[in-house]
Amino acid sequence: MNFAVVGANFPGAADLDISSVNANGVVNRRGVSDFVNGAVNAVSSLNDFNVDKTTTLSPFDVDKKFNLVTQQIDCSAAVAGNSSVGVSGKVTVDVDAKVHAVVSVGVAAAGTIVPPDISQFGLTSG
Repeated sequence: MNFAVVGANFPGAADLDISSVNANGVVNRRGVSDFVNGAVNAVSSLNDFNVDKTTTLSPFDVDKKFNLVTQQIDCSAAVAGNSSVGVSGKVTVDVDAKVHAVVSVGVAAAGTIVPPDISQFGLTSG
């Protein structure tokens, strides 16, 4: 009876390569260079970054009624003793504003830490 236990406690352990365990449960031998190459590859992958974050802000509500403009013009003149001859006008603009807005803002960036390089960058809103 043979069995093999493979485990790790580092980021990316879910992608652990267990190809060194064959069908008989025998671990294939690996040299020091395999360990060094694996460590270099693991560290070099830490150099890359890819960030995509979005935040939804609190809803924004407006419910207002107000008068925007009220204007009145009177143009009357006395004609042959009659003072009621003329023109008058009135303009009134009222506003009934109702707004419900939900805003999301976000940032996305990708690149490397060493050397510092941002290969992609973007801001989003909605």
